[in-house]
Amino acid sequence: MVTTGSTPQSRHPRTCSAAAEKTVRNYVSRIFAKLEVHDRATAVVMARDAGIGEPAGELVPNTA
Repeated sequence: MVTTGSTPQSRHPRTCSAAAEKTVRNYVSRIFAKLEVHDRATAVVMARDAGIGEPAGELVPNTA
């Protein structure tokens, strides 16, 4: 096999990002289905009710 220096079509950045966007959408849809929610806002409310994250207005200040 001879390397020509050209990038294969499957590794083209536009192709990869399009595939990645669809993959992320599929993952998010599956997570919503498992949580039995229909949108991101409902998932955030559910997470906050479960004690995940900080409530709005009570953010921990950055002391670094």
